[in-house]
Amino acid sequence: MDKNKIIGPFLALLAVIAVLLIINFKKSYPTLKEAVRATSRGGEIGDRIDCNQGEYIFIKNSNVMTSGYFYQENNKWYYESGTTKKDYQVEDNILVSVYYLKGEDVSVLEIIGDTELNIKDSEKTDFIKKKKEDNQYMGFVNKKIDSNYIITINEKDYNL
Repeated sequence: MDKNKIIGPFLALLAVIAVLLIINFKKSYPTLKEAVRATSRGGEIGDRIDCNQGEYIFIKNSNVMTSGYFYQENNKWYYESGTTKKDYQVEDNILVSVYYLKGEDVSVLEIIGDTELNIKDSEKTDFIKKKKEDNQYMGFVNKKIDSNYIITINEKDYNL
C-alpha cells in the first residue's frame, strides 16, 4: 500500500476530530436554565450561590451531576467543567463538602447535618440554608481552603 494514500484520509479524520473538539470545547447557552438542563441531561436549577463572575448551582433531578459552576459572557452562559469536590465527614451526622473551581482561588462549601446547625468560620463566611433541603447549608469562601481554615459547627472547631 502506498503511504500517500493513507496520509490523506488520516489527516482529514484528524481535521474533523479537531473541529468537533473546538465546537464542543466552549459551548454556550442562551439562558442559565438551558445551560443547566443541557449539561446535566435534564436537571434543574436548585439552590444557587453567587461566585465571582458566575453562579455555583446545586442541580436537582439529574443522575449525571449534582452541582456545577456556570458563568456569563457576552449574554451567553457557559459551564466550567473543572470543578473538584472533597468530602470531610467531621462528625457521624455532619458532612462538609468543598468544591474547588478550576483556575479560581475560591471554594464553595456545602454542609449537611441531620439537625439544624450553627455554622461560623475563620473567613466570616455567610452560610445560608438551602431553600428546599432541611439542615443543608452552603457558603462561598473567596480563597482556596487550606490547613489554616477553621470551620465551627455547633460550637466545635474543625480543620479541613
